[in-house]
Amino acid sequence: MNMVGRILHGLPLLVFGLLHFMGAQMMAGMVPAFIPGGILWVYITGVALLLAVIAIIANRLTALASLLLGIMLLSFALTVHLPIYAVAQYHLSVTMRIG
Repeated sequence: MNMVGRILHGLPLLVFGLLHFMGAQMMAGMVPAFIPGGILWVYITGVALLLAVIAIIANRLTALASLLLGIMLLSFALTVHLPIYAVAQYHLSVTMRIG
C-alpha cells in the first residue's frame, strides 16, 4: 500500500483513538459489565488504536498491527455491539406487540 493509502486507512483510526481519550467517561459505559476495569479498557483501546495507526502509516509490522486490530474490532462487535443490538431488537419486538 502506498503512503496515501496508508494515511487514508490510518486517519479514521487516529480519530477513533483520540476520541477514546477525549470521551473516556462516556465510553466507559459501553464496556460490558462482566469485564472489570471500565474506563481502563477505554484507555487501552485508545492506545491500541494509536499504535495501529503508527504501525500502518510507518509501514512497520503492518500485517501484525492489522491482524491485531481486526481481532480487537471483532471482539468489540461480539461483546459490545451485538448485545446492544439484541436488546434493542427485543425491546422493539415487545413494543410492537404491546402497541
